Amino acid sequence: MRTLFIQALTMAFLATASSSLFALDDIYIQPPRSVEDSSQAYYFDLLTTVLPADITVAMTPRAMAQKRSMQQLNSGELSLAWSGATPSRERDYAPIRVPLFAGLLGTRVPVIRKNALAQFDQIKTADDLKALTACQGDQWLDSDILEDNGYKVERVTKFELMYRMLRAGRCDYFPRGITEVYTEVDHQEDDLVMAYDRIILVYKFPMYFFVGKSNTELEKVLYEALYGYAASGELIKFMKNHETTRNVFPLSKYKDSLIFKLDNTSLPPLTPVNDDKLWLDLSFEIND
Repeated sequence: MRTLFIQALTMAFLATASSSLFALDDIYIQPPRSVEDSSQAYYFDLLTTVLPADITVAMTPRAMAQKRSMQQLNSGELSLAWSGATPSRERDYAPIRVPLFAGLLGTRVPVIRKNALAQFDQIKTADDLKALTACQGDQWLDSDILEDNGYKVERVTKFELMYRMLRAGRCDYFPRGITEVYTEVDHQEDDLVMAYDRIILVYKFPMYFFVGKSNTELEKVLYEALYGYAASGELIKFMKNHETTRNVFPLSKYKDSLIFKLDNTSLPPLTPVNDDKLWLDLSFEIND
């Protein structure tokens, strides 16, 4: 049923795409980047939950790389996109400054090959992990953060290639957001990889919705809806129940994990780091 619904929305896009500028009651986002991209359903479902019922959320026919998806915002070919916050993105586009995973995007769990389990069980310090190589997206700020903190990174152009490279031994681990890692691993075509949550990397890195600079109406509607949803505690309830994120909870199961903290020197200065209603911090919230 969900597949038919998505197909219908895509057909609606094709029928109405003669103009690149969309009305507020038609919100266009991109589809999943691959079959392994389980997080897209989270953004879609969150939007349809918080936005007024008269606003339709539909998908464009083709997925695109992160940089290109952002570029489509100011032309109106996409209504909104999601991305980690950086100073340049906040300069070029309009951020909706409500962390979409309550800040847990910067809490990363390594995906490893199962046959490397004994090797990872020997890791005791951050320096031990830094001797290994992580796969990450070539356009992802995560790659910069890891490298700035002394970790080795193999930058990869396409999302779907990262799991292939991990399986092939071209990197040792693939750090994924704690809110997406379990669903992604469950959707793998084989049983060769696993989420290794005995080790967790933590850095401050909010994921936001972004809209075009001139799309002030959508910016206002989204911010008011999302902020109210997060501040009321409903976002955490949504995360605890959504198929993409529910496996994260309870956070107390990570109380014995090794937590390696990293600095994000590119955190934008207007990040609402002091608004406690918007953030969960794994290192302080394990007693939930």
